[in-house]
Amino acid sequence: MLSGTALSILLICVTPFFGGIFALLLMAQALRGWLQRVVQPMMFSVQAKAVGPHRQGSVVGLRQTMNRLAAIVIPPAVGAIADHWGAGPGFVILGTLLIALCAPVTLITRRAGRTASNQPANTPGD
Repeated sequence: MLSGTALSILLICVTPFFGGIFALLLMAQALRGWLQRVVQPMMFSVQAKAVGPHRQGSVVGLRQTMNRLAAIVIPPAVGAIADHWGAGPGFVILGTLLIALCAPVTLITRRAGRTASNQPANTPGD
């Protein structure tokens, strides 16, 4: 799941290198869309299984809040980067930062998975 997210980010990052070749841009966007179509439902499934039924709504709400926050914060950030270094490097810089953020997310996810597997299963009435 995280590798699909990283690959989606990488496809955004390499956009400037296609140099306006529409067919390559179209293929990259189609592949990114397909990856997101596969990864996003898996994220909701993993999140739902990681918490009890009483917390699923909170987890989905938190995830959606972070999606909206990213949609508000990232465009101005890329604009600032593009103003300073140019449009092409803006994609590369942002993509590099987002891929770098995948490393701590991987570590946190693995640690949480190990912790969850060591805990006894919740039984009804807990």
